[in-house]
Amino acid sequence: MSDLVQGMDLGGLERPDLHVLFFRVSFDLGFAIEEYRPALTTALALRNKSLFEFLRLRSRNWVDVHIEQFEDKDYQKHLEVIRASILAEKAGSPEPDGLFAVYDKIAKKLSGMEPLSLAEKLKCMCDETRELVTQALERFGGPRAVAGWQSCYPASLVFRHGERGPTYCSFKRGSADVITIHIGNHLGSDNDRKKGALRTYYNMHFYFFHEYLSHSFSYWQETEFVEGYLVWAAKKMHFYVNRDIVRRRFIEDTFDDDQARRTEAVADWFQATTDDRFLKFLLEWAADDGYQEDTRAWVPHAETLWALDCISQMCTNGKPITNDVCSAFDQTDAQATRDKLRSIAQQATGMLLHTSRLQ
Repeated sequence: MSDLVQGMDLGGLERPDLHVLFFRVSFDLGFAIEEYRPALTTALALRNKSLFEFLRLRSRNWVDVHIEQFEDKDYQKHLEVIRASILAEKAGSPEPDGLFAVYDKIAKKLSGMEPLSLAEKLKCMCDETRELVTQALERFGGPRAVAGWQSCYPASLVFRHGERGPTYCSFKRGSADVITIHIGNHLGSDNDRKKGALRTYYNMHFYFFHEYLSHSFSYWQETEFVEGYLVWAAKKMHFYVNRDIVRRRFIEDTFDDDQARRTEAVADWFQATTDDRFLKFLLEWAADDGYQEDTRAWVPHAETLWALDCISQMCTNGKPITNDVCSAFDQTDAQATRDKLRSIAQQATGMLLHTSRLQ
């Protein structure tokens, strides 16, 4: 047994459950496709097809529609159904070409990883992603962020089963940090952006990145900050250090709800306004416990979050990027509200400008 998985809690990963089998199939297929990805990309380019669109649709055709109808809990039978789905496309083509030669290789590569082997591969992916967080913080963070990350250690993996929604990860701090992979139910509506076999595979890399950045590195754990602004930061940095267009497309397609768009609009505005230094500001802020040495004052984090949005509203000709912030103030007294906004905006502006000057 590898040292990577020594003592690992496999939990739900070993259950003969359809959702767990779907999760295992997602990674069996994902790892197979990645091995032959250069050849697949070349074959698709000859047909003027996008690899992302191809994978998104084939994930549905090869896996999802079949597994929804396939009730057997034998993992090898699941793989046989998927192999048959892949090879059926080849058989149905009048003029097989290089693309179908890749199909052959992918189908043959689906050997059926045992739970322990999959756990080991996922732990390797998790550890590799942590190294990318290190690179990202060294590239984009200031001295406080770099120093703060040095006290964050690799997390162990735990697998849990029985979630109602899509697969996701969570982070728990302790004497030994833990990332839990919550194996979800993917046998549902196509309208859910987080469903799909290959989406599960390609997003996992980013999920690990987000857990380390938002929940291991960040001192602050307010939801709007770690699931909003730091997700924006993670998306910016992840692509810079990973440079994987396909993963980026899956991530963007998944994190594309109204709340994410509002947060990104505010963050993009600040990034442009501060000559691309807002990202450094966020990372320095995340690593700070709230005490500002230059002013010798404790800055309430929640108020500063509101201030970020307030400044964007006050500096865009009265057209707010989001309206949510107004609910935090007394709307019956307009003057008091404006005074409050102005006060915390000035406070946050000072913080922003001070941090933006960090070289």
